[in-house]
Amino acid sequence: MGTIQKISWNAGGPNAIEFGNISYYQSLFHGNLELKGGYIDNDFEYVGTAIGGQASSGSLGVFASLPFEVGMSYLPMTTPAFNANIHYPHHIYTKLGVQRSMDPKGGVTEAARDTIGLRFAPKGDGVLTIYEAGYQHEADAHDHQMWLRGGYMYNTTHFTNNRTGGVSTNNRLVYLLADRQLWQTDRAQRFRGLYAGFTAMNAPAQQNAYSQYYEARVYMRAPFHSRPADMASIVSSHTTYSPFVKYQAVAAHQTYWNSATSLTGSYTFRFARGVYFSPGLSYTNGPEITPRAKSSLNLLTQFGVFF
Repeated sequence: MGTIQKISWNAGGPNAIEFGNISYYQSLFHGNLELKGGYIDNDFEYVGTAIGGQASSGSLGVFASLPFEVGMSYLPMTTPAFNANIHYPHHIYTKLGVQRSMDPKGGVTEAARDTIGLRFAPKGDGVLTIYEAGYQHEADAHDHQMWLRGGYMYNTTHFTNNRTGGVSTNNRLVYLLADRQLWQTDRAQRFRGLYAGFTAMNAPAQQNAYSQYYEARVYMRAPFHSRPADMASIVSSHTTYSPFVKYQAVAAHQTYWNSATSLTGSYTFRFARGVYFSPGLSYTNGPEITPRAKSSLNLLTQFGVFF
């Protein structure tokens, strides 16, 4: 898979034309073991930050940046990785992954040093290991859909230490997420209905400017009978900023925010097979750590073509 990304706001991500995925997948033992290796975007392999699990609509809801701070790969930047997913009875699974870390300075630096995304081990990048376990059950005639997952990431790369000013390894992330279907609206298509979910994440404040993230979400899959692929969502989030980054702002005589709180509403239209349009409106109190800028109200739009 190849990807082309054009963003007018540099902080939102790099402009890039890259290989989005070059990988091999193998299922063994009647689907109880899944193996995948190659250049992979692990943001859709782990955690599950996309609302409703849909790539077409997930980016317009508020979602945590902490996994990417810690080094997890995401489109359009992929890295060499190997993942194993072990399925147990009663819908329980365990996923284990080993991935070359993203650049600690973020996606813009990653894309600038690797223009097509095929460098295997750039200097300075360590190894990110990912462990996730969960329970996942699709909607059927007896049960509503449910997905409970938690995990741990550990990175050996040298990250800037916001407390000492030097560098340190052992960056990590702990996360817990849950999504539950509350109400089914169609007996023929059980996935339709109302859902609710939450997210909680924690990363070391010494190495990460965004150290804690909490999210509550409510979303409706197929809110109208004639539009089975649409989705509406309301998402609220709270992000805690690192105190060490705030200390640096005080030392530089700058104002700062302690945290950010956001509320976002969006609707995803499926125009045709693989063609989606998502408008949304988002309010954020504390949009950046420093300076202490005014709260923001933003109109969001996304147009996606998948083929």
